[in-house]
Amino acid sequence: MLVLLCSGPMLLIGLVLVQWPLVRRPAVVMVLAVLATGTAAVFPWRALLVLQAATPGLLLSVLAAGLRIALRAPAAFLDAAGQAAPAVVSQSSTRTALAAFVPESSRTRRSVAEERSAS
Repeated sequence: MLVLLCSGPMLLIGLVLVQWPLVRRPAVVMVLAVLATGTAAVFPWRALLVLQAATPGLLLSVLAAGLRIALRAPAAFLDAAGQAAPAVVSQSSTRTALAAFVPESSRTRRSVAEERSAS
């Protein structure tokens, strides 16, 4: 029960810090650190017990932060607003899609078949 009561709030605080950038301000983190340090100074033995019980929540929060960084969309797939570009394109053309992969020099030359038919 102690692990649930200590680890749950720690996980909640960690996930809030990971998901909401507004909460990651230095002032908010400083207030949390001062509260934790003050509580540990007043109740040192209980603080050690609570810290030990809160370790699973802390580790899961660190794992969530690491996964968020690792799975972030590369900059090539973001639009101008910084949001992930849609995976489905409303209009598609094979010519324009393949034109990006064809070198400029081969786009300007005519194929052998076109040159033979033109002569």
